[in-house]
Amino acid sequence: MSADARARAAVTEELARLGFDVPEAAYGQDLIGLGVNSVALVQVLSALEDRYDADLDMDGLFAAPLTVERIAAQLAAVGPPGTAPGAPAPGASEPAAPPHVPRHEPNVRSPVSDTAGYPHLTASGMGALLPWEPGDTLEAAGPRIRRAAMDSGCALMRGLTLDEEQFKLLVRSLGTTVDHRFGEGQADLLKLNASREEGKVVTGRGPLPLHTDGLLVGERVDLIILYAAEFSDAPGSGETFVCDQLAAWREMPEALRRVIEERELEYLVTERGYFPTVPESWYTIPTTRDYGRVRSLNLTTAFPPGVLRSWDVRVKGMDGAASERFFAELDAFLHAPRYAYTHRWEVGDLLVIDNQRTLHGRTAISPGGTRVLYRGQLTLAQPA
Repeated sequence: MSADARARAAVTEELARLGFDVPEAAYGQDLIGLGVNSVALVQVLSALEDRYDADLDMDGLFAAPLTVERIAAQLAAVGPPGTAPGAPAPGASEPAAPPHVPRHEPNVRSPVSDTAGYPHLTASGMGALLPWEPGDTLEAAGPRIRRAAMDSGCALMRGLTLDEEQFKLLVRSLGTTVDHRFGEGQADLLKLNASREEGKVVTGRGPLPLHTDGLLVGERVDLIILYAAEFSDAPGSGETFVCDQLAAWREMPEALRRVIEERELEYLVTERGYFPTVPESWYTIPTTRDYGRVRSLNLTTAFPPGVLRSWDVRVKGMDGAASERFFAELDAFLHAPRYAYTHRWEVGDLLVIDNQRTLHGRTAISPGGTRVLYRGQLTLAQPA
């Protein structure tokens, strides 16, 4: 077997160990697009580094869509694989996970540098993966995950067990709940339950484009807390994506930047049951905001064609076709692997998002999928 073939086999074996079967015909396709989330990719790359006893060029790999072929090309260049001391051989069973830590907890290695010892989730440096420490309590873990989210944009902790009352207590311990202006739920608990009720979008089953919470109702939201109470869906479905909008804005092509910084965006809310207090016709919202902690983008991208929408957005004064092209290009740029983290949920996952540093959205839930997330929204008493 050639070095290239051995490398491709190693990549697909590590992916298969995590439940991702990539056919040979898809070796050149973006793994994120095939449903492999960013945390799983970190785990695969770390396992391959151990297996090959090599340091991969993580920044180079994450600078473009990750494919089996691109990863294998780097592996083939470093020589034949070995088995690192203590690492399981291909096909060997993994040791049982300790309490509160799920089986697929990523390796502590990261594709980019760590902050305070925590792996980041994107090549731009966004996000932190926090372990549930032995003997941890919610009171101890809460401030740690809040600080990590504010430092890096979002923080993920896995393997928790929370009921509704525990979730609400956690939310209230992290900050002040927002002035809730929506037609469903409360600020300390809204169930994003993938409702099948006709006309539901935000709490329904379709996709949500990248957006910032509080935008349409004019409400400041600093932190978003999401917890997976129930989840079972096909890879690529019901996933949450988080975009490092600060890094993306800094590195944005001039043509996109000019529209955001020199033009205005208008919105028309169509899901009136969820947004009962907003204007009934098109209205303008500033494209940037600054509450004293960070200046950031204040916008949403457009819903994909052919799906039920909660709102419409357009560039004020721009031809309709040109406006659609702008949002398509903006959405593609913001979803680039360098800036975007895609999270495939497991029951017990807690994701805290800094709404001032990021944009977020979701993929559609499949017809047979189950997805119940608890959501809380907070404001911070003072800039931190």
